[in-house]
Amino acid sequence: MDFSFNAEEEGFRDEVREFLKQNPPENFACEDPDVGWGYGGFSRAFYKKLGEAGYLSLTWPPEYGGRGESLTKALILFEELAYNKAPMAAAQHIMTVRQLIIDNGTERARQELLPRIRNGDICLWLAYTEPDAGSDLLALTTSAREEGDYFVINGQKKWTTWGPYSDWVILLVRTDPQAKGINGLSLFLVDKSLPGVTLQPILSLAHTKSQNDLFLDEVRVHKDFLIGEKNQGRRVMFVGIESDRLWGRCMKASLLKRILGDLVCFLKEDPLGRETVTAKPWMRNTVAELAIEIEVLRVLSNRCIWMLEQGISTVREGATIKFYADELSIRFYATLVAMFGPLGTLRDNDRLPFARDLWRYYLYSVPITVAGGTPEVLKNTIARFGRGITPS
Repeated sequence: MDFSFNAEEEGFRDEVREFLKQNPPENFACEDPDVGWGYGGFSRAFYKKLGEAGYLSLTWPPEYGGRGESLTKALILFEELAYNKAPMAAAQHIMTVRQLIIDNGTERARQELLPRIRNGDICLWLAYTEPDAGSDLLALTTSAREEGDYFVINGQKKWTTWGPYSDWVILLVRTDPQAKGINGLSLFLVDKSLPGVTLQPILSLAHTKSQNDLFLDEVRVHKDFLIGEKNQGRRVMFVGIESDRLWGRCMKASLLKRILGDLVCFLKEDPLGRETVTAKPWMRNTVAELAIEIEVLRVLSNRCIWMLEQGISTVREGATIKFYADELSIRFYATLVAMFGPLGTLRDNDRLPFARDLWRYYLYSVPITVAGGTPEVLKNTIARFGRGITPS
């Protein structure tokens, strides 16, 4: 592949930068400024602005109101948003939603939901994990039974992210009670406002309530909001998980590069920064090593997007990027905390202008390793699809 961007792609990058100049991210109110796994807060107002600019439907086919642009341009968009710490959490699942609804949704679901998503009027979140089905997702017990033109859903989902701020949920349930494991599963689009849907917040270490328990009690969902075929949700689910892993991490190099750049400026220009470097000469080599690792992540991400555009499977690559990005984040933020010692652990500190961001990112760096698949699940995926190693 060619690791450089062509003139058209660089022109699009300039377009996004101009958009951000005209719409400064810091000017938008956030429903939750601390959510977003370190990419920025959850802002419906900014999400709406992205829709008005055509960015939420950037890669959609024109027949669905999209711009029909390449995945590379989507990567550029997310890179620029992440670098500028834009409150983009509401758009985090936009690529996953695109694949699931456009490729596998019914015509009614496309006609009713896509225009509203495109315009930034509604956003969606994912609900797969259950109290007793986390890493072993296929052990889930949330069920749906058919009644005429509807499915009636009962069960509980755990750790659903952004539920309080979103409108519709993509829900994985068991539609064949006799089937075990990977069989008998189905995906649904469920309106949060339906009777029987209840959210209960889970307070995180970072004092946010973006993760929730989701309870479903006799929730009636029309068959037109089934994604794919009944009992065949495993294939569609894995497509969604693969997409979520990749698009949830491919812009992380851009964010880490921005944070590292801000840190370097602080170490050069601020009295505390210069004092810190003088007292800890090991920091010079550490900063250089982090810069190299960030560049490795950027190249891996770019290659993965290129593979998708060539029609090449990225099951292994998506798992690799998620694993590498998440582990790098832990090392990155733990190193920054170690640089400043006790000062680095404070939520607010007048001497560290980025103290709050560091506090938030550090706390988020560990739980994000579970979202989209634990490290153990990712290692198994890499072994199976990368090396052909299967369990004995």
